[in-house]
Amino acid sequence: MPSIPLLDLHQYHAVDRSLFVHLVMHLSRDPAETMLAMAFWFWLEDNSLPCLVTRLLRAPNFVVNKVADEARLCLNSLAADQPMPAITQTPFTTAIMGDNIPLDMMHADKPATVNGIKYYLTDVCARIFTDILDQVIIGNSADRPFYHTLNVPGFPHPIFGDVTILKLPLSEIFPVDDLWGWSIPEFLPEFSPSITPNITPM
Repeated sequence: MPSIPLLDLHQYHAVDRSLFVHLVMHLSRDPAETMLAMAFWFWLEDNSLPCLVTRLLRAPNFVVNKVADEARLCLNSLAADQPMPAITQTPFTTAIMGDNIPLDMMHADKPATVNGIKYYLTDVCARIFTDILDQVIIGNSADRPFYHTLNVPGFPHPIFGDVTILKLPLSEIFPVDDLWGWSIPEFLPEFSPSITPNITPM
C-alpha cells in the first residue's frame, strides 16, 4: 500500500498550515475554535464551495478575523433548531468566497454535516497542525517525547466531541488511502467544524 511520511504531508498542506499559524500565532485566535474553523472550511470546499484558505492568506487581518468569527457562528448554529440567514450573518465570508454558505443544507441533515466536519477535524486537522498546537499551547516542546497526547482546551466539544491529537515524528508513515483523497466515510459515530510557519521542527 502506498504511504507518505508526516514531513511530506506537512509540505502538501503548507498553505493550510500557513493560515493556521497566522490565525493562532499572529492573530491569537483560540486553537480549538481555529481547528474547527479550518475543518469547516475544508468541508465547504469538499461540498463544491470556493476554497477560503488561499483567499484568506491574501486578506487583511480584520477580514480574516471576521471570517473566522463567522465560521464559529455557523458551527454554533448546528446546535440551534433553525439556520441563520447567511447573507446577514456571514457577510465577510460571502464576500470573500463569492457565494453564500449553504446553511440550509447544513441543517437539512445535521448528523451528516457534523460527521463530515468531524472527519476533517480528526483525520486532517489533528494530523497536520499537531506541532503548531504543541508550540502554541505548551511552548518549546523539543525535549518532550513523541507519541505524546496533546490536550487542547475546548475539547471535548459539545457538538463535535473529542479529538485525539498525538505528537508524532516527521518520519511517521501514513497510508495514502487514509489521507485527504477527500472522500468522507459513509458512517462516522454521530456527535450531539504569504506566511511561512515558524515552528520548531519535530
